[in-house]
Amino acid sequence: MRRNPAPIPLDDFDAAIAHGTSSSGSPPAWAAIARDNIPVDYRSQSASLAGRRQLASGPAIGRDNIQLDYRAVAGSEAAWQDLFDPDTRLLLGLDGGLAQEESHAASPWTSPLGGDASPQPPPLDPTQPPPKRIDLRNTPHATIASLPEHDIRGLAVACRLLPQGAQAGTEKVVHALREQLKRVDFDVFSEYDRMHVLNMPQDALLRTALSSSDRDWLARVAEKTHMTIRQEQIEVPGRDAPLHRIGIYFDGLPDDAPQQSGTTLKGGVGQVYRAACEAAVMIARALADRDGVEVSPICGLSLGGGSAQMFAATLQAHAPHLPPPALTLLDPMLLSRAQMAHAVKDAPHAYDFKQPRGIAISLDYAAAPRKSLMDRLHGVGLSAAGLVRLRLGLTDQDGLNGTRPKPYGPPGTGYHANRHHYDKALQRFLGPDAPARR
Repeated sequence: MRRNPAPIPLDDFDAAIAHGTSSSGSPPAWAAIARDNIPVDYRSQSASLAGRRQLASGPAIGRDNIQLDYRAVAGSEAAWQDLFDPDTRLLLGLDGGLAQEESHAASPWTSPLGGDASPQPPPLDPTQPPPKRIDLRNTPHATIASLPEHDIRGLAVACRLLPQGAQAGTEKVVHALREQLKRVDFDVFSEYDRMHVLNMPQDALLRTALSSSDRDWLARVAEKTHMTIRQEQIEVPGRDAPLHRIGIYFDGLPDDAPQQSGTTLKGGVGQVYRAACEAAVMIARALADRDGVEVSPICGLSLGGGSAQMFAATLQAHAPHLPPPALTLLDPMLLSRAQMAHAVKDAPHAYDFKQPRGIAISLDYAAAPRKSLMDRLHGVGLSAAGLVRLRLGLTDQDGLNGTRPKPYGPPGTGYHANRHHYDKALQRFLGPDAPARR
């Protein structure tokens, strides 16, 4: 497989980013930077594409009267449909013939009724880098424990639970992964609470660490980015004082989402990403003299996945004394070089985007496969360096009332934005003997 040259170091990134497309209609110059060329193996769709209608604007885009899965917040369907402006849809190949989703015809494949047999793990090479991608589309009942040992440890390294090359019992590694992933709260992606920052509990760490004016400012930034903050105190054996855990979430529909998505895909930073970095700087300053604090999880869906990456980089670059934050991203927007550079601009410490920094989860259904947003973004040259791409499979019963799942999100991005699909797929991945997720 052809590989492009190594990514350009950030300190060599002095040239201006070319926006939009060239006069010839080809992808812009920035699209060639850090292309990974990871192939996506989908069934041939050419026969079914010929007779399908062209896309138009509005909430019925490409849906063919598909019934939505589970509960949906009023207006969210139309908001997801219109997430990308016309220029962005053209850049991602979401307009015209290329925009049609893959075939709706079901394949002969059906979901297995039980779990998959655990493969025999290959001998572990501690010097081998973590996997770039783990694809479980065709094995939706696969669990963490059923993965090859190299993949298990690769996920642990990406989640910053295990230093690369370190040795630990596989059962302990699986347990640590389960404990971390079960903490992700998908309920924050149902409806954004614009008052939650101002209404922090009296004993919340950030309420005591921030002045009233700083909390007001943080509330405005959080509203701009649709950032949700979750705070709790954890009793840890052997510690005299409780551990303060701060979870950060960014949903996929922040203010001015279509404008932000167009800006980011053309290489620009945009107001939402700038606000995410500003929030990280404020929180880093508030926690500068604090011990026993962990910022985890940092999670983002879709466009919020880009905000989460910006936040995590800025936070670590300004607060290196905190445990390195690991990302749990749901089919996220990927970052350009300019956006990475902005996240660490004027920071007192470095942040290496190429080092393991989290996992990026996407969903697919083998009976009706679709390309995800990350697949589309790789097609225009954006890179998921530092992230392990974990594609989880959906089953025949993951849709509404035990029916087959339906695509949800911007047309052409497949099973992109339904939080209930992620919840079901991740609960299966944790395993039948894992504690129920929150």
